[in-house]
Amino acid sequence: MTASVDTSSASKGAAGRRKISAIVRSPDNIHFVLAFIVLLIVGMFIHAYFAWVVKKPVEWPERVKVNELYRNISLPDSLGPFVAIGEDDPLYRETKDQDGADLIIQEDSLGTLGMRTIHDDEKRRAQRRSNWYGIRLYRDTSEKDEFNTFRYWQLEIYYYTGLRGQVPHVPNICLYAGGATSIKQDGVVFRAPDAREPWNGDLRFQRVRYTARLEGGGEVPGVTYYLLGFNDEPVNAETSSRARFIVRYRLSSREVYNYFVKIQFSPFGEGERRRFDIQQADQAAQKFVKSFLPEIVEYLPTKDDIKNQAKQAEEN
Repeated sequence: MTASVDTSSASKGAAGRRKISAIVRSPDNIHFVLAFIVLLIVGMFIHAYFAWVVKKPVEWPERVKVNELYRNISLPDSLGPFVAIGEDDPLYRETKDQDGADLIIQEDSLGTLGMRTIHDDEKRRAQRRSNWYGIRLYRDTSEKDEFNTFRYWQLEIYYYTGLRGQVPHVPNICLYAGGATSIKQDGVVFRAPDAREPWNGDLRFQRVRYTARLEGGGEVPGVTYYLLGFNDEPVNAETSSRARFIVRYRLSSREVYNYFVKIQFSPFGEGERRRFDIQQADQAAQKFVKSFLPEIVEYLPTKDDIKNQAKQAEEN
């Protein structure tokens, strides 16, 4: 039996190649092809250039004091009616995880959270150019009900500088890893009119709602809010993923000196005190934002600080 050979596919393929070749060689299309090649080369060059741009850290203000474990030990003791908890407060602790009003990230977790990134971290810290974090517990002195869900707040600041393409440590991932369920993300607008520009307008915080399980059984609602900022600009994005994309894009851009910050806070009511509805939480959160943001943004470099540092580097 003689095997038959289907030559139709081969013929069609050859005809297609001749057609493409004719299009490329056509005088009417040659300019388009050349333009496409030039754009492709330029795009590859730009991508390579951005990839090789050396990222440099931004020096933080002198008021910021950071210890050897990259913890900001100089956060404000008072923020309007909110004060850092003192020794007479039931939430005050002196343990390996808490230093009075401040919560401590253990050294073996600093790398996971992006605090430790390069070999000369200690040198950068001495030059006020390292990453740092601060977590402090505050009590609302205007709230007299000691069982009120919103009497206590946990404020967290994470400062990252001189990096490329990283946005570590966002609440929804951490909450999921910690066993939280029913995690939902959306946004809510808060304002702090007394903060310096551009932080004094409408700011879209990411809002993460979840359900936490109590040690003795039962479940209670929880909520945390956070805002990303890049080079003294709040990232007002509709979604958490969009906010992270914007920061990652700018980290990979031609901006040599960069920093980004995550400002996060949540009510710190314990056990049954955490029962609330989201409208109550948002109202209380607005009060806290209005009080803490004007002070906290002063711990971040301004646009002028970044420009001056770049100018000094060029002069030297």
